Order: sequence, then C-alpha cells, then structure tokens
Amino acid sequence: MFFINIPFTIIAIGLIIFFTNESYDSTISKRVDFAGVLLLSVALFLLTFGLLRGNDYGWSSGTIAILFLGAFISLMLFIVVEMKSTAPMIEFHLFREWTFTASSVVYLFSGFGIIATSLIFNFFLQNVLGDHPLQASFIVMMTSLTVIIAMPLGNVISARFGFRPVTFLGLVIMGIALLWLSTLTVDTSRLTMIMYMILFGAGFGFSCLSMVSAIKHLPEEKSGIGSGVSNAARQIGTCVAIALLVSILDLQISHAKVAIKQEITHTIKQLAVTPSVKQLALRDLDQITAHSGTKAQARYEHKMKDDLRHALTHSSDAPRPADQKLAGIYDGTRDMQKELHAYNKFMNDYVHGVDQTLFTMIRNDPMAKQIAKVYQKQLDLAISDEQVVKGTAKEQHHQQVIELTGMLRLYEAGTDPAVTNANQFAAKLQQIAHQDKNNANIVQAGQQLSAAGNKLEQGGTQLRVGVARGAQAEALQRTLKQVKDIKNDKIAGAFDRVFLIAGLILLISSVIGLFTDKSNGMKKGGEIPIDGILRNKI
Repeated sequence: MFFINIPFTIIAIGLIIFFTNESYDSTISKRVDFAGVLLLSVALFLLTFGLLRGNDYGWSSGTIAILFLGAFISLMLFIVVEMKSTAPMIEFHLFREWTFTASSVVYLFSGFGIIATSLIFNFFLQNVLGDHPLQASFIVMMTSLTVIIAMPLGNVISARFGFRPVTFLGLVIMGIALLWLSTLTVDTSRLTMIMYMILFGAGFGFSCLSMVSAIKHLPEEKSGIGSGVSNAARQIGTCVAIALLVSILDLQISHAKVAIKQEITHTIKQLAVTPSVKQLALRDLDQITAHSGTKAQARYEHKMKDDLRHALTHSSDAPRPADQKLAGIYDGTRDMQKELHAYNKFMNDYVHGVDQTLFTMIRNDPMAKQIAKVYQKQLDLAISDEQVVKGTAKEQHHQQVIELTGMLRLYEAGTDPAVTNANQFAAKLQQIAHQDKNNANIVQAGQQLSAAGNKLEQGGTQLRVGVARGAQAEALQRTLKQVKDIKNDKIAGAFDRVFLIAGLILLISSVIGLFTDKSNGMKKGGEIPIDGILRNKI
C-alpha cells in the first residue's frame, strides 16, 4: 500500500527541481547546533511520553510529574542555549515579528487539528465500526481532496483581503467541523461522515496558508529558516496532538468500559431468566469487557450467544415470563399441569386399588383354580366356534375370546404361587400382555391409562417449560440488542468527547489567526512578495 507514494514523490521531486528557487542565508553559520537539537528532542520526548502514559501511571503520580518537570526544564534550557548560541538552531529574534509568531502558532494548531480526523476518526472507523482500512481511507481522504480546492481559494481571498480572515476562518471552520463530528454515532451515515471531512478539509486548507503568511514579513534571506520553524511548529502540534488526544481517548474509553459494564450488569440482573443463565451472562460479560479490540470482543460476544442458547436449551427451570401474554399462557399451562397431576394421582390410586381388589378376591377364593379351568374350557370352545362361524357372529365370538382370555389370565396370575402381592400380580399381567397383545386384561388396560396420564402431565410440564424458555429467549434477544446499543453509545460518546475537546481548542485558538498579517516593521532585506512565496512553496 505504501508504494502508492512513490509516483507522487517522483512528481514532487521534478516540480522542486524545475519550479523552485533556492534561498540562502549568508548571515548564519553552517555549524550544527547539537546542544539545541539534544535539548529540544529531550523536551519533546519527555512531554510526549508523559502525555501518552499519564493514564497508565496516573496523572498525579511522581513519574508523570518528573516527566513534565523534565520537559519544562529541557525547554527552558533550550531557550537559554539558543539565545546565547552563535549558531542557534532557532533564531528567537524572528519571533519579534508578530505575523511570523502568530502564523507559526496557527500552523501548530492546524497540525494539532488534523490528528483528530486522520488518527482518532480513522481509529473509530476501523476499530469501532469495523471498516476495512481501504473503506476508512475513502472517507478520510475527502479532507485531502478538499484541501486541494481550499488552499488556492484561500490564496485568492488572501490576495484581496489579507491572510487574517483566511487563517482565522480556517481554524473556526476546523473547530466547527470537529464540534459537528462530536455528534458522531455508530448509526451516522457515510454521507454525513464525508460532509464532516469536506468541512474540516476546507478549514484546514485555509489555515495552512499560515505557512505562507509566516514568512511574508521576514527578510528574504530568513525565509528558509522561517519556513522551517513554521513547519516544525506544525510537526510539534501533530506530535502533541497524538499524545494528548490519544491519552484523552484512552481515558474516555476506560471510563466508557466501566459505565458499559455497570449498565449492562444492571440490565442483565433485571432479566426474567433463571439464575444460572444470569450467572452465565455475567461471566461472559466479564470476558467481553476484559478484552479490547473489535475482533476479540466480537469473538466473545459470539461465545456469549452460544453459551446462552445452550443454557436455555438444557435448563429445567421455568420462571414466570414478564410479558403479560406469555405469562397468561404460562399460568394456564401451570394450572393445567396441576389438574393433570391430580388426575394422574387419582388414576394411579384407582388402578392400584383395582389391582389390590382383584388379587385379594382371586387369592382368597378357594375355587379360583377350578374357575380358571372353567374359563379355559369356555375359551377353547369359543376359539373353536370362532373358526367356523362367519359375519357378525364371528366378531361376537372374537370379542368373547378376548374377554375369556382376560379373565383366564387374571386367575392364572392370581393363583400363581410366585405371586404374593398386588404389585407382583400387576407386574405378571403386564408381562403377559407385553408378550402377546391378544392377552390384554383389565389390569394392563389400567396401567396403560395411568401411563397416558403420566404422559399428559409430562406434556404439560414441557409446554410450561417451553413457554418459559421462549420468554427467556425473547428477553435475552432484547437484552443482547440493549448490550450492543449500550456499548456502541458509550464508545461513540468517548470519541465524541475527544472531538469536542479538540474542536473547542481550535475555536479558542482561532483568535490568533487575526494576527497573521500584521507586521512590526521587520523588513530588513525586503519584504517577500506573495507570488514569490507561493512559487517557493510549490
């Protein structure tokens, strides 16, 4: 991707060779100011590191205090060294020219502002919205495309009205664009985002003319060093912006994560679901909030959905739904289950009573074995008659065979020496009936009726649990959407506060733009014409 810069670099080199006039300053030494370079580098390093690590170490910690104190001392030493050096890195007497000073400061804030869109906003697109870097670049690049138009337009305006209104409006427009950007949400349309970038690009293009106004009133031989200082100011602004805005963003996201966890935890605890499902949701929530990065959080969010789905499927608990309609169905199935349970208990007692009565009656009848033999003879005769008759008579004889078989099996089981109680009596008849369906009997029919009651009761339980699970699944679905909305709102709010702070800084500093075309008369060596400045800046 970086190879795309190569052709543009080649074009820029060609333009410099053929269209740029070199300027020389014969009043300065060619020696390198190593002391100045070292002190300024140390000051910027300590300041940047302190801003970046303030959240980690704590803003009131001794480490951060030492870093900021070291940055201040290094900067003061740098100024002292430069003031006394015969070959200074920066000629501080140039700052007596207010146009140069104000323009350099404006350019510094321009570099500060560009980080809000090129870094912070780009981070939002890729890490919050999950855009591909190429997709994000198509939106952010609108700033650069607008600058191509805004800078020539600003030059035309400044040629007629001066640089002050242009650079002033530049910072104001940038500030307004960032304030507008502070209304950003995850649902903001891509077209609106492009409008953010176009407005910001217009302001940035205007404010960048401060690099031209910076050297407008300097002596011509000082235009080189003046331009260098102005561009260095922009780089310093960019460096400080990266450290400061990233640090603020990190702090805001940390606060957002805490708020997200608290709000989502409260939401989950209010859910009408089983305690086990709540505990599982809270456990997975801890994993989600403990990890940063879009991919990691998306992975744990997917895991949370799978865990909750599995927990609902295998949960035997069935709390009453909060939804009124589902609660009505739930109450109905619960009442039906109670009735089925009572009916099933009655049926079991009835079947057991019948079994006990039949067993006692047969076992205590001294003629039971003789009665069994009579039933056997009658059964044999009925079977013989069934084989010879036809039509309706055959059906009547078949029904008689079934009845006699049932009575015979009752007496056989009741007179079996191995059967000593009613439960064994019922089990024996069940076994006979299972071996041959033609051996149906009243006891086996009673057992079937009791089993049917059990199935009805189980069905009522399953229906009630199914209604409860459906209600829990619906509640969880709503909660997961709330979790997503809460997370998106809090994270977007963290970014919005960074854009708001950056926008306010630019609006407050915009007043400096009113001094970017005012000279104190420092024109030794001649004032540089605007067309000459632009020619040297192509």
